[in-house]
Amino acid sequence: MRSRDNDGSAVRGPGANGEAGFTLMELLIGVILGTIFMFAIYGFYDSSLSSFTTHRSEVLAQSQARDAMDELGSQLREAVSPDNGITPPIVSLTPTQIEFYADMNRSPTEEVPKPTEYLYQIVNGALIREFSQPVGASPPYSYGAFSSPDTLVPSIANSSVLPLFAAVNGNGLAMPATMSTPTTTGIELVHLTMLVNYKIGNSAQTYALNSDVVPINPTSANN
Repeated sequence: MRSRDNDGSAVRGPGANGEAGFTLMELLIGVILGTIFMFAIYGFYDSSLSSFTTHRSEVLAQSQARDAMDELGSQLREAVSPDNGITPPIVSLTPTQIEFYADMNRSPTEEVPKPTEYLYQIVNGALIREFSQPVGASPPYSYGAFSSPDTLVPSIANSSVLPLFAAVNGNGLAMPATMSTPTTTGIELVHLTMLVNYKIGNSAQTYALNSDVVPINPTSANN
C-alpha cells in the first residue's frame, strides 16, 4: 500500500507492487543451509547402508560356515567301510580335501551298509562337495564319476598352511597331513577348522569355526 508524507506526496514502500521477495543474501544462505542438510541426510543414509551391508555379509558368512560344518560333520560321523572293512571309511585326507564313505540312510536293523562316497575339497578358494552313489545290490559296490560340484562356502581362507582337515590316531597323536589308504585306517578323529572370509567395508575379516568329529565306524562296517 501507499502512504503519504507530510506534504501529501505518495511514498513507495517495500512490496509496493503487492509482491514480497528474498534478497540475494537470503537466497545464498538458503542454498547453503539446504546443501548442508542434504549432505547430512546422505551421510546418514550411506552410514546406514554400509552398516547393513557389513552386518549382512558377516551373518551370511557365519551361516554358510555353520551349515557346511554341520553337514560335513554329520556325514563324516557316519563314515563306514563300503565292503566290510576291506576299504577304510576314509579314503584320503589332505589339509584341503577329504574323501570318505557314509551311509546317511542306514537304519538300525540294516547289517550291511550301502554308503555314498563323498568328496569335500577347496577349489579356487571355495569349499565344494561332490558325491557318488553306490551301484550294486551288495558289497563290493562300484562307484562312478562324482556329481557336479555343490559350492558350500564361496570364500574360504583354508590352505595347506591353514588346514581345514587334520587327523588324530587312537593314541591322540597327530597323523600325517596327507594320507590315503591304508594309512587312513588309523584315523580315530578328524579335526575341522573352517576359516571363512567376509568384509567389513574394505577390511577383510575371517570367521573361524572348529569341530572334532569321531566316526562311529572307524575301521569296518561291523564296528
